[in-house]
Amino acid sequence: MQARASIRNSRPNTVTNRDVIGSGGTMTVSAVKDVNNIGVRIGSVKTIVAAGHGVSVPAPKPLPKAPSLLE
Repeated sequence: MQARASIRNSRPNTVTNRDVIGSGGTMTVSAVKDVNNIGVRIGSVKTIVAAGHGVSVPAPKPLPKAPSLLE
């Protein structure tokens, strides 16, 4: 797996992604307690993210308002 990542165990049994975790094949990210994705993405061709307690991801950013043809 080739990954450009900033993975850090901030607490025992917790995975925190602060950048990108990725590969060109199959990838599993797992933790006994929590997986926190505060980075850009976790993904590959086939991705499994598993946690005993919770998986958190940032809320999606709202799309910009499209210009109206009537204005």
